[in-house]
Amino acid sequence: MKKRTEELVEWLRDAYAMEKSMEQMLQRVADDEQTISTLREIARSHLGETVRHRQDVEHCLDLLQADTSALKTGVAAVGEFFKDALASFASDREIKDLLTGYAGEHFEIGCYTAIRTAAESAGHTQIVTVCDRILEDERRAAERILAVIPTAVSTYLAKD
Repeated sequence: MKKRTEELVEWLRDAYAMEKSMEQMLQRVADDEQTISTLREIARSHLGETVRHRQDVEHCLDLLQADTSALKTGVAAVGEFFKDALASFASDREIKDLLTGYAGEHFEIGCYTAIRTAAESAGHTQIVTVCDRILEDERRAAERILAVIPTAVSTYLAKD
């Protein structure tokens, strides 16, 4: 049981770093006037959810008497900075942002599914409930992004 909880703590720390990184990316997209308004709206909406997810994950770590990992959070922030810097040079940055966002949501769905399973296996029912709430938000965000991709690509291609 101890190994399961230790693994759960590490995965929650990863999730915390992931949410901090997503906050940065969503804030950038929400503030970027060059980004289509629909995508900015999705980013603004999901930014609030992402802040709540980070807080929820921090609460789960508190329940396990663990803290966040400054190292993992810092590495995630640096990675997000460099990804943003590289993407800013791409002429199709907006499309790449959509695809990255869609892939990111599915990565989060996978992560929280794993965390939920580990929490259930270790008997941490409060963490299972938190994961269920987060999973609903992540699935909804992925659906919203997917719905925007065809229009965004058509708009991008029509610019020529």
